[in-house]
Amino acid sequence: GLEAMARTLSPELADIAYRELNEPLDTQHRDQIVQSLLGILHSKGLASASWLSQDPTGYALMYLRWAKFDVQKALKRMENTHKWMQDPDIKGAEDMEMQDFDEIYHTGMIRILGRRSYDGAEIEMLRPEGLSKLKDPRILLKFSAFMLKLSLKSPHIQVCGLVVLESFQHFSWTEALLINGRYHSIMRRNMWYMSNAAPFRLKNILICHQPKFLSFLMAIMKPFMSAKMRQRVQIFGHDHQRLHENFIDGSDLPALFGGSNPDCGEAWWAEQRGGSLPPPLVTSESVTSAASSSLSAQLSKLELPADAAPPAYDTLTPVASLADRGSGRTSNAAAAALAAVAAEAAVASAAAALSQEQQQGEGAPAGASVAGAEAAAEGEPVSEGSGHAPERTQAPSTGGTESPDGSVRIEAAGTGAASSDKPAGAAQQVASQAEAVAASN
Repeated sequence: GLEAMARTLSPELADIAYRELNEPLDTQHRDQIVQSLLGILHSKGLASASWLSQDPTGYALMYLRWAKFDVQKALKRMENTHKWMQDPDIKGAEDMEMQDFDEIYHTGMIRILGRRSYDGAEIEMLRPEGLSKLKDPRILLKFSAFMLKLSLKSPHIQVCGLVVLESFQHFSWTEALLINGRYHSIMRRNMWYMSNAAPFRLKNILICHQPKFLSFLMAIMKPFMSAKMRQRVQIFGHDHQRLHENFIDGSDLPALFGGSNPDCGEAWWAEQRGGSLPPPLVTSESVTSAASSSLSAQLSKLELPADAAPPAYDTLTPVASLADRGSGRTSNAAAAALAAVAAEAAVASAAAALSQEQQQGEGAPAGASVAGAEAAAEGEPVSEGSGHAPERTQAPSTGGTESPDGSVRIEAAGTGAASSDKPAGAAQQVASQAEAVAASN
């Protein structure tokens, strides 16, 4: 109830809530505001909503803290949350348990560190390369809804907000293509929730180890980020010292971020599960070996251009996660990933060719660059189970092509056929071979 929630605030947090969130020190006055919001929710029929009915008083107080005790702002935010919770891919998440999200734990993609930034905010650690390991990415939507319920027990996130700490180490073009394809809708809905419905303030988005194609990722995400959210993005590369000096003490961070803390969120996860970590994944050496052998065989079927430079990352790492572990066979999605890997090699070759043309003065067109070469590669995502690449239609006046699912592939302006025939042809050849591999499965 309300008094239980109020008692969770330490004197320090109570002072912050008073100064920054307009939370009344007079508990009777605060109770009146909470009851006023509850009365409106009852009149609109929202108080009986399944997600809200579990603790309407606790939710009302949490949203009021976000809104700095403006009842109308809190009400609008709650209405947006209710709208978001009606999504068929999210509905019912409030009844799930922490054990239902063991898969997310095993990917290492999302961890709550259970420690605080300098301004008291909760720290959520993200490793986006875990995306390709998820069997069904819609579980990310359910996890966001489940975290809403957990936030009722976290006064720090209610009063001081949330810091998102991301590492793009080991993040490859394969995952980038998945974000622009299969996961595009998931990212869009989750970003809308954070901007329009979440009852806690997103203080900062701290990005480390960003790839060279970060601009491509930002182009995908920018339409879903509010102007205020974009202003809170901080980029560090490998400058961990600046991260430690300005945002989070190194003793509270794992080695991935230059810190000394051995805990990467396991303690928090175990606490939410009642004291134990998720059990190890059920696998066998024989299945793993069979899957790796199958993937190697599939990769050998794709004839890379002789002058193609190898990708800068371990190709089997992102592809192996798409293998059918139950049978050791490679799925259509894995074949598509192989095509993306091969296309990346073609891109590297094309970039080198462009550079050589420019150095020799053989008329390389103005504006040709590595970005142009990347745009010329044909590595479109393949829907799992389809066995073929989706048809594309030209996106009018955008400089890109649009797939039927609405994802837009950005192409470099000012690069004509003269600069892209070779790489496009090589990548198209690879894609065709991948389609044959997928069809054979």
